[in-house]
Amino acid sequence: MSKLSGASHSRSANGLSPVPAACEGGCRFFVDDLSKEAAIHHAAGPAITYGKNEVVYRQGEKAAHCYKVVEGAVRVSRVLMDGHRQVLNFVLPGETFGLELSDSYTADAEVVRNALLLRCSRACIMHLTDAETEKRRKMMAMLSDGMSAAQEHVVLLGQQSARERVAMFLLRLAHHARIEDRGMIEVPMGRQDMADYLGLTLETTCRTLTDLKTRGVISIPNRRQIEVRSLTGVQAAAEGDL
Repeated sequence: MSKLSGASHSRSANGLSPVPAACEGGCRFFVDDLSKEAAIHHAAGPAITYGKNEVVYRQGEKAAHCYKVVEGAVRVSRVLMDGHRQVLNFVLPGETFGLELSDSYTADAEVVRNALLLRCSRACIMHLTDAETEKRRKMMAMLSDGMSAAQEHVVLLGQQSARERVAMFLLRLAHHARIEDRGMIEVPMGRQDMADYLGLTLETTCRTLTDLKTRGVISIPNRRQIEVRSLTGVQAAAEGDL
């Protein structure tokens, strides 16, 4: 069950959340480096906690809100015609999702592990004035980041080997964790989630991680952590030079 922190949450008679005209008291969606404490106690607009695998929204639902991950991770995915799931993106702390150009959500969004999300009414985004230049700049950056992630994912699925795909994914997690040479990566998603994002089987994903471990590039202390022992080595694997 989702739980709101520091904000009221009303529902209409049909059980659905009403669509607000804007975030009450002003929008904090564009604040940089929003901490958990700030999201709960100072953000104008609901800070909502979700449990593991809880649905944020489904494909085809009205795109009434967009979200920023404060803590945890969110899986954005679609179910293909053949019944297989394709994970399109993992949204990590500080990143946004649900900012749609159409009136409906184009994919499912589910929480990977327990997460704290800051929710913003779409009206806050749609009604930005010309005077709000900084917010408009950040909105365009969010849209650009989303498009870039989608393009990179297409390249990853279409052109790269299994080792290159896994290494590219590890690079993204390492960069998010600000690892410059070596360090520990927290891995919120399971191996099946990772495989569904990389377009690989579970067996191939696990075998490739073991291969990188054997080569001394990474170590795997447990299923939720991967230690980068050589960021240069991971980069070489991603470029097909390992």
